Amino acid sequence: MLGPALLAIPRRGALNMHGSLLPKFRGRAPVNWAVLKGESQTGATLHAMTERADRGPILDQEAVPIGPDDTAIEGARWGASLFWTNPVGSMVLTQFGTADQARAALGQYRAGIHDTGICTESTVSGRADAFLCTPKDLGEGVNPGDLPAIGLGLKGTIVALVTVSDPVTVQQLLGRQLDRLP
Repeated sequence: MLGPALLAIPRRGALNMHGSLLPKFRGRAPVNWAVLKGESQTGATLHAMTERADRGPILDQEAVPIGPDDTAIEGARWGASLFWTNPVGSMVLTQFGTADQARAALGQYRAGIHDTGICTESTVSGRADAFLCTPKDLGEGVNPGDLPAIGLGLKGTIVALVTVSDPVTVQQLLGRQLDRLP
């Protein structure tokens, strides 16, 4: 988890989108646990990050029903649709003290993604400070569709990060959120 020094960098705090209706199913694989436990609904929670995972103040929640035949695979689709219908929680937004700090952070995020070697980067159409990383063909046995597309964008002092399996959706979400920022 992130320590206090990193959490203190964003002036307005660090936010996380968690895939359950907190406080239920904190931690990893929350959709899987909701389905396994026979819950009738799950959802997404936007909350402030603290040193302890999934324990910060809740800022917003969106519930979705779990059908009797749903699996965790449908859960991934619920997350994408929740992000689309709730732009506030569509991505992680980090605000830095200056535009130069934000630009440097964006460069570091991009370099980190490039270092993985799993995606190809392109500029989002019409946006000089927005980038889309789509999964490469990584060989036999690895389906690029199983890896998320990653969108990174910059507006002023804010860096936005979104991951969704569909590259078109990533571009739409990233563009929509950047347009909404001051």
